[in-house]
Amino acid sequence: MSVQSPILKISIEKEILQDRNIAVIRLQGVVDASNSQYLQQSLINTIDESDTRYLIFELSKLERIASSGIGGLMAVARKIEEKQGEIVLTGLHAAILTIFNLLGFTTFYKTATDVDHARSLLQPAGEVSPKDVEPGKFPLVVACPQCSRKLRVPRPGKFKCGVCGFIIGVDASGYPGLGA
Repeated sequence: MSVQSPILKISIEKEILQDRNIAVIRLQGVVDASNSQYLQQSLINTIDESDTRYLIFELSKLERIASSGIGGLMAVARKIEEKQGEIVLTGLHAAILTIFNLLGFTTFYKTATDVDHARSLLQPAGEVSPKDVEPGKFPLVVACPQCSRKLRVPRPGKFKCGVCGFIIGVDASGYPGLGA
């Protein structure tokens, strides 16, 4: 599906990757007050109509995004988090990357070099229990101690659960603990 306004072109490609409904969203132009509500509604309809839980945003042709556009993307992100899905951002050029870094998007959402890389980040990870972990073997999947959502952990460090916001720390041997 492709929709165009005078300043924004939206392309949404739906696909299935290992039983996961994915939407690749390509934005071209400017997201501002004149089109942010339409963008938000289009994305929420896509999520609802096809039970999509995984979004890849390809933003290499996004020139700028206004605060109303950020608000719309946050509403879409909440919808994906409710469904325990994931978002991957790709094609972030300097101006957009700066905004997304300041807002914390790149902390809570995966980033990729291109759409193929984004797809690889959405591959299902195997279940891991602490007794099966070999030191230094990442990525891991750990359960959030608060809500039990499975979190993909790429390296030792602190991570925020996308569902409940709980901070969890994972040490170099793969053992989860409180990340406070």
